[in-house]
Amino acid sequence: MDPTSGGTSARSTRPGSGNKALKGPGRGLRAAGPAWALLGCCALAAPEALAALTAGSAGGPPAPQYWARVLPTGMQRLVVFKSDPAGDVGVALYLVESPAAPGLGIAVSPPWKVERAAAWRTADGHAAERRAPDAVAQGGSGAAQLRVEAQRCVVDVDLSLRFDGRTPGIAAAQTMSAHGVVIDGLKPPCT
Repeated sequence: MDPTSGGTSARSTRPGSGNKALKGPGRGLRAAGPAWALLGCCALAAPEALAALTAGSAGGPPAPQYWARVLPTGMQRLVVFKSDPAGDVGVALYLVESPAAPGLGIAVSPPWKVERAAAWRTADGHAAERRAPDAVAQGGSGAAQLRVEAQRCVVDVDLSLRFDGRTPGIAAAQTMSAHGVVIDGLKPPCT
């Protein structure tokens, strides 16, 4: 849920993403006091903003959060990350600008293709990125579409990923569904 608009689509919680609920001392943890909370990889939120971002409908479980960013590698790569605090699971979809990538059965805006997808038994994206995944997707279906919105690159994901089901805490089927997730570090035309 986008707490700034009252809408129901998932939005990026990264700094500079346009989410007015995120205010605070900046991106570094040193500036964060005990009242601030870490979201995903690098975003900070005040306690009242965190409550608004993670509140489920009718007192239900916290809603998943999404963020996306360019990866600093020799090729054009980016990651779309889903943090699901209700299941304490993180899921990442890695895209690369390469015709040789496997694709995993997921349609992506050309020239991008799915390089791989992975899952961790933690919703903390910051911790997940620093270690090997607990499971790697075997396949999937659905789509990830990159587009321009308000002069920023965003991604819409509506897909399902298949895992082997042998990793405790990670279900055999994981879904990602969010629209307008801002991609940090990618400038239009988003290709």
